[in-house]
Amino acid sequence: MTAPHLVPTPTSMTALPEAAFRIGSGAEITGDPAAVAALQRHLDPLPAAPSSGSIDLSVQAGGPAGSYRLAVGTASVAVTGADAAGLFAGIQTLTQLLAEGPDGWTIPAVRIDDAPRFLRDVFAEVAALTPGPYLHFGGDEALGTDPADFAEFVARASALVVATGRTPIAWHEAGAADGLAPGTIGQYWGFVSPTDGMDDKTRRFVAGGGRIILSPADAIYLDMKFDAASPLGLTWANGPTSLRRAYEWDPATVIDGIGDAEILGVEAPLWTETVRDLADIDALAFPRIAAAAEAGWSAPFGATPERTWESFRTRVAALEPLWTRLGISFTPVAEGEPA
Repeated sequence: MTAPHLVPTPTSMTALPEAAFRIGSGAEITGDPAAVAALQRHLDPLPAAPSSGSIDLSVQAGGPAGSYRLAVGTASVAVTGADAAGLFAGIQTLTQLLAEGPDGWTIPAVRIDDAPRFLRDVFAEVAALTPGPYLHFGGDEALGTDPADFAEFVARASALVVATGRTPIAWHEAGAADGLAPGTIGQYWGFVSPTDGMDDKTRRFVAGGGRIILSPADAIYLDMKFDAASPLGLTWANGPTSLRRAYEWDPATVIDGIGDAEILGVEAPLWTETVRDLADIDALAFPRIAAAAEAGWSAPFGATPERTWESFRTRVAALEPLWTRLGISFTPVAEGEPA
């Protein structure tokens, strides 16, 4: 048998020592209703002719996300996907196998095992290059993506990360997906006072066995301006983020039902839309990164005399000589936060 011309090339294809499967527009198709309808659209243009057997389209969990097996014999065709995406991919391969010959339309007897490699290979490479037990796959602000497609993608991505031996991390939007891998870590980037159901999505990570990283944008996003006159930074996170605002919050009070036991830690991101060089990074990060460190490390805000704004302002200003010796281009406390 001449090898079929398939795009993309499947992972594995084996020709079987059987006669081809004969097919016509009235072939019997069973299985997943949406998949049956999708295949039928491809078969409708074929001439009415008897088929040599039935076609079964089904989902059977267990294989890699997006994978499928296609088995064609003289009397039957079976496409089995590990999930809906895998079944869809298998149908696309099946339609490419249709061939017209002197005896009508046929499908060659083959067995194909296939799975997408891109995300799998990327995650595997990143996991090999980086230390630690976690791998963050993103999942935020997919505003133009259909919710069902988004849910399917993040579920698949989380499973691929697990396959590398790492624990997946995703931004809190991914909490809307039902199929996230158990134990996936959620990272919350909403405000200190949650809006738009962001807290509900975040709690779903905990319900799935995961924990939470707190990154409230109006407290510890380091790319925000210190004040309206700051030459660097943005203001979309409830306006400028002063040093005092960066300090006066506590991780365990941001989301109802998520306390110290459910919190993995805090992270203070710095996005670089307005950054030109390393000195700009220093100026945005220091001294606010010290506020983030104390929020994640020390006693809850207000729990001790030291965990107050007045104490912190004095202590962090005292670090300026050290930062100067280290060559850090910090924003002085007097400029970053008026008394």
